[in-house]
Amino acid sequence: MFHKIRIRILLWFICVTILATLFILASSYFIKKKGELNRISHELQNTQILILQDISVQKDFFTYDVINPLFYKTGTSEILFEHLTLSTAIKQKIEQISKMKGFETFEMDSLLLAIIGDIQTYNTSLDSVVNLIRKRGYKTTGFEGHLLGTMKKIENSDAISKEMLSRISYYEKEYFIHGDKNYVDSINLLIPSLIVSANRNYSNSNGLSNIATLLNNYNLTFTQLAYLDEQLGLKHKEGLRIELDQLAEDIGVKFSLLVDNADIYERKLSNQLIYTYILVGFLLLAASIAISLIVSKHISNPLVYLSSHINAFVTSKFTLIEKIKVSNPKGEIGQLGNNFLILRNEIVDYLNYFKEKVDERTAELLIEKNRVENQKEEIEAQRDELNCQNQLILKQKKEVEKQRENVISSIRYASRIQNALLTDEQQLKSIIPQAFLFQKPKDIVSGDFCFAERIKTTQKDYSVIILADCTGHGVPGAFMSLLCYNYLNQIIKVNQHINPIYVLATLNNMIYNNLHQKQDDKKISDGLDMSYLLVNNKTLACEYTGAHNPLYLFRNNELIEFKGDKISIGGKSNIVRKITKHKFQLEPYDSIFLFTDGYADQDGGPNRDKFKYRRFRDLLLQIHKHEPTYQKAELERILMEWKGDKDQMDDITILGFQYTSLLSKYNDQGIVLFENSVHDTLQLLSN
Repeated sequence: MFHKIRIRILLWFICVTILATLFILASSYFIKKKGELNRISHELQNTQILILQDISVQKDFFTYDVINPLFYKTGTSEILFEHLTLSTAIKQKIEQISKMKGFETFEMDSLLLAIIGDIQTYNTSLDSVVNLIRKRGYKTTGFEGHLLGTMKKIENSDAISKEMLSRISYYEKEYFIHGDKNYVDSINLLIPSLIVSANRNYSNSNGLSNIATLLNNYNLTFTQLAYLDEQLGLKHKEGLRIELDQLAEDIGVKFSLLVDNADIYERKLSNQLIYTYILVGFLLLAASIAISLIVSKHISNPLVYLSSHINAFVTSKFTLIEKIKVSNPKGEIGQLGNNFLILRNEIVDYLNYFKEKVDERTAELLIEKNRVENQKEEIEAQRDELNCQNQLILKQKKEVEKQRENVISSIRYASRIQNALLTDEQQLKSIIPQAFLFQKPKDIVSGDFCFAERIKTTQKDYSVIILADCTGHGVPGAFMSLLCYNYLNQIIKVNQHINPIYVLATLNNMIYNNLHQKQDDKKISDGLDMSYLLVNNKTLACEYTGAHNPLYLFRNNELIEFKGDKISIGGKSNIVRKITKHKFQLEPYDSIFLFTDGYADQDGGPNRDKFKYRRFRDLLLQIHKHEPTYQKAELERILMEWKGDKDQMDDITILGFQYTSLLSKYNDQGIVLFENSVHDTLQLLSN
């Protein structure tokens, strides 16, 4: 299908492509030439700027260095050095231009060679002028310096009257100012008369000979200087000076002509490119019109005719049947028309068939509709029942939320009771001034607690510091902490027992017996891990025992660890033999830390693992020399950064102090903590 049409279109496309290719090639050629000329023109303009700069430098030399004594004294000049630099750059630029691609195409070789010759002549002439200027000299150098020296010798000889010397100086000065040759002639006439006058006045032949020689030298030097000035033409711009200016002007004119020729060639190429565009554009336009007419006659008109019948058939919803005339039944478009007729008849047959099926399906849908309406009534009834259930659930939800608020309120109240009973940081500082207590419960109430008490009698003065971690956290841990605190209060404060092994063993038995640790052969794991530190306030001797929890002592920037025993208080009936007592002596600037396992077991960090004791020890090593308030703040900051958005795993408690002055000031009776019992405290809070 459409094989012949495709071949025709392909041939037309090839013709248009050939024309377009010719157009692109011609454009590329002219654009390339124009680009080459643009680069040459750009370099010519840059070279012209250098030439103008060199001419300006030459003028600066005649304006400044000719009257600069330093130039005659040293023989060097920054302006001449700049001229040499520019001259070298111009030579390199011209050589670069002559070697540029396409330069020979634009027929500018002869003009460029003429400019090169003029530049060489100019540089040679300038060198000659510079040498003559150095020879002429200025003031104390060259001919002018020799003239000045001779004049001084004449003045010192006293052979010539001051009037004659004044006349000579006047002629000399006026000549230097105006450059008038008449003053040279005047000196040439005056000097011989002075020599004659000297012959009459001098009887000494030696003195007469010296004066005559000096006057002749002066006259000869002045004449030579005037001759050099005439050659150079510095005063009146004549001689070599005017030749240099003329050469510079010729170079500028020729280079301007060279730049103008480049512009002319560039405009010529632009015009050729425009003519090429116009010619090829006309050819493409003519080809496009011819192709359009052919396509319209053989393809477009038959397709429009066939398309109109197809649109009419579609618009009538596939019901209109008209007769179609095909101009060339054997042609490809004629075959397309015949195929449409076949397709149209098949569409009409399918539509009739589908109409019958639609009628049948409509009847079925009516039956299904009645059934769905019946189901709809049942669903609405179920929906009403669900709405009632939702209302009941919402009511129950509100009741649960209210109960939850009551429970939380009760727990907060319990937290107030716990805080009132247990040792806080202020009470700890009353015993150890340089101390801090960092507590962060997992829930509102905590299973960790601190016990601090000073036991002072006439014979002894001790400070007891305990940090404990009861089983669990939240409300169960809080109840356990209050119970254990009350037991410790009875053992230490009431009964005045402070021996670490005795206190831990007694507390273990009280918890074990009172909580019925064995019941129906089932073990209950209620108990606590703890750290017990006893400090002799007079000798600063310390005793430490621990259940699982260690004590960290930092001394001279090194860690000393006293490990706790692997026992749990309240787990077994008799643990006396399993308890180890560690003894050590406090020294100035020692730092001690007691802690539970919550900080080291906290999950977090980039890998979501535990903080671990290694990081914890490193952190304490970094901060142990700082003030307690800084240590506490830094522990909280590091914990929050490590934890991130993860939940807290356990209650966290850390107690630390520095030994500088262990005890604060006490009255004679000492500070008494928690005089009330647990029952009395609860009664006091309720009131």
